[in-house]
Amino acid sequence: MILLLSLLCFQNNDPTISKSHQRGPTLNDEIVLPQESPYEIIQKMFVAIPQHWFKPEYKRSNQVAITADLQAELPPREKYGQTESMSFSTRVDGQYRPNGDYQYQLEGNLGRMTLLNTPVREMMASHNLKAYADQPKRTRSPNANLRSFDSWLMSYLNPLKAQILDSGIYRYAYGASGIYEGRPVHVIRVYKPMKQTKEIKGPMPLNRLWTFWHDGGYEIWVYQDNFLPAAIFYTNGPDLIFANLTFHYDRNHFPTEISFVNNSVGFEGEGSFRLAFNANGILEGFRFEFNGQRGQTIRLDASLDFEFLARPEPLRALPPFGYQKVNRDHLKLLMMTQITGGLLQLKKYGLNIKNFKF
Repeated sequence: MILLLSLLCFQNNDPTISKSHQRGPTLNDEIVLPQESPYEIIQKMFVAIPQHWFKPEYKRSNQVAITADLQAELPPREKYGQTESMSFSTRVDGQYRPNGDYQYQLEGNLGRMTLLNTPVREMMASHNLKAYADQPKRTRSPNANLRSFDSWLMSYLNPLKAQILDSGIYRYAYGASGIYEGRPVHVIRVYKPMKQTKEIKGPMPLNRLWTFWHDGGYEIWVYQDNFLPAAIFYTNGPDLIFANLTFHYDRNHFPTEISFVNNSVGFEGEGSFRLAFNANGILEGFRFEFNGQRGQTIRLDASLDFEFLARPEPLRALPPFGYQKVNRDHLKLLMMTQITGGLLQLKKYGLNIKNFKF
């Protein structure tokens, strides 16, 4: 949700149309209604999202079974004389719990792996290499007390609300009212005054993936009848991130598809996030697709089964019998190099081993 809610930036407190709008949705019959309160509209949006999307059944679920297939393809890079693209695929089977515990079995280009996370220890094992790495947890997980997926969903929505709505560092401007796909929408611009900073020269570090949305600015189209988001534009100049998202709903107000356009420097492309719900409004599967202008393709298909366990058995991070214990970074290095057979090939396709965290 946080990675998908990307939005429009202002520089020098002056709202400007940025490249986040390129190849995005457009508004018809635009008029200005200055009497509307932009803050109250965004406030109502944060109320409408859980009201329509988070059904009561999530309160009774404390584990989800996951089956997923990930496929990716990276194009050849001419400066290295490459003529063939590199493909990557893996299958995931496992369970995830609201408190962050999980147990996954992976099979694919990384070989056969087991990933385990418990309240006191985390472990990963490579069955091809007959090796494992584990380490105790020294800090308590922020989700340690969560017992249902309703609480888990709110644990992701609430930080977004706290940052955008409650922090007091953002400013709000009512842009216009218009018609989008036959329905009236509010156009709200959200920004925070910030000093002019230099653009980054290299790719954004992966540790910024979870916090980049703290910076930049947002333009949000909100449906006037139910206050759900219709489209979102995001601009973050220093991090070179520019994107827009469009929300598509069924008659029950469930988001069946979120299409997006990424205009970020070096990773331009288009994609979608399609969701499937059962009769009770519970998510039972999704498909994520991205097609980059440089030939990168990513596809993730997942099936979900939300379960209620009367007495959940604790997950135990026990190393496989007879496996050699190795340093965690060393094990990651060995597994990653299985993709192409060497670090040089990985770097030639644009992958930096130092950026991978799992």
